[in-house]
Amino acid sequence: MTQGKKSVITVSFLITGNSVGSGLLALPVCIGLIGIIPGMVVLILGCTFMTATGLVLAEIVNRKKEINFDLPSIYEAVLGKSFKWIAVAANLVVLYGLLVAYLACLTEIASTTLGLDFPLMPLIIFIIITSVNFLALDIIRKSNAVMVLILFISFIILVILTGYHDQYKNFTHFNWFLVPLSLPVLVNSFNFHNVIPITCRLLAFERKRTYTAILLGVFFSFILNLIWCLVVVGALTYSDKTHYNVIYSYVHNLPATVPLGELFKSSFFNFIGVIFAVVAVITSYWTVGAALTSFIGDLRKKVLKGEQYLIDLLFTFIPPLVIAIICPHIFISIQDIVGGIGIAILFGILPSFILFRKLQGLKRILPGIMIGFFSLVLALALLHKIGILNYFN
Repeated sequence: MTQGKKSVITVSFLITGNSVGSGLLALPVCIGLIGIIPGMVVLILGCTFMTATGLVLAEIVNRKKEINFDLPSIYEAVLGKSFKWIAVAANLVVLYGLLVAYLACLTEIASTTLGLDFPLMPLIIFIIITSVNFLALDIIRKSNAVMVLILFISFIILVILTGYHDQYKNFTHFNWFLVPLSLPVLVNSFNFHNVIPITCRLLAFERKRTYTAILLGVFFSFILNLIWCLVVVGALTYSDKTHYNVIYSYVHNLPATVPLGELFKSSFFNFIGVIFAVVAVITSYWTVGAALTSFIGDLRKKVLKGEQYLIDLLFTFIPPLVIAIICPHIFISIQDIVGGIGIAILFGILPSFILFRKLQGLKRILPGIMIGFFSLVLALALLHKIGILNYFN
């Protein structure tokens, strides 16, 4: 192995880690709305299509073999300059939206589980996790393996504790009508595409090893999501007289660990749940924050030359902070925008269109179906956000 080249399994964990975050905490609530059988159908479809678009982008990066080949450049090279700016806009929606989702998630946990409910809580959370990011960045990078280990152990404990409370009747519910509500969070749960350029570089642009790493990483992510959704759906009732059923959790934008903690009335579960959620969210927050800072810097250099790191940081973190303070309880609803609009365009429709153009004849059927799927996700998300589709009113 040449210096700098990573093993396939190491890179696959990078892909899995990048897809584990806010989606993992929101997906069981959305799957609970539609039931386990419809949930398994959309889980398999979403995972398959998101993996396929990831492989399309990896193929392009491996073929170009350019070190600084970012996502907008991919679309410009293959589809033209106008598509580059579509990709830029969609990428900003994804990255800004994810930062808002992370702040909103921690705010919900602080207010509901820890009882720390006051208006400036998003600001306090922002100061803590952002300061740690900048003051101890080297320590964070070196302790990444420890963070993954903590995440894995806490996940296993949560699965065991939650599975103990599963009830058969909760698995019998299904509602295909509510499937559209699950789709944006679903695609967000399998969003690893931002790390495809670095994945290809770490594996020396070797096609077979890159494909293997992506398939393994997504498989691990699928197993995590599948197990977590099964135990949570089995534990939470769809609708009852309590405030911590599936519908209440969705409407009030609660991460899955919050209603579970209230249902079990267990301080130990709440403790493990907080650790799991905090580690899952802050590791993703740091990764996305760094990616957005770099992306903002690239855009800023077209207007203002030179190193302006402070300006890049302000444009990266101030907008999501303002949104989180004004609208602190939008953990699930912001993912409708991230997944249903940003990811659907950037990592769904555009890569599927690239594959459609590349193939001929009957081979175009699959990318055509993928374009239709992601276009449906986009259309339903837009209709839901502008109020035309109201599922609970």
